[in-house]
Amino acid sequence: MSAYRQAHMGEWVTADENNLMMFGCCDCRLIHVVEFRRRGGRFQIRAWRDNRATAAARREARKKAGA
Repeated sequence: MSAYRQAHMGEWVTADENNLMMFGCCDCRLIHVVEFRRRGGRFQIRAWRDNRATAAARREARKKAGA
């Protein structure tokens, strides 16, 4: 699945021009949407789990493991 970026433990990442990213956990395939912004000179970040993308990524991983 190429709709999200595979993140690795301890890795620094850079937000794109939209300040919105999707990350896949390297171990459990849990997909998070991460949003960044700067407000009043402070940097803010928020994240939430994408249940549909997580299910799709895990299905794909099971297919590959069974192949």
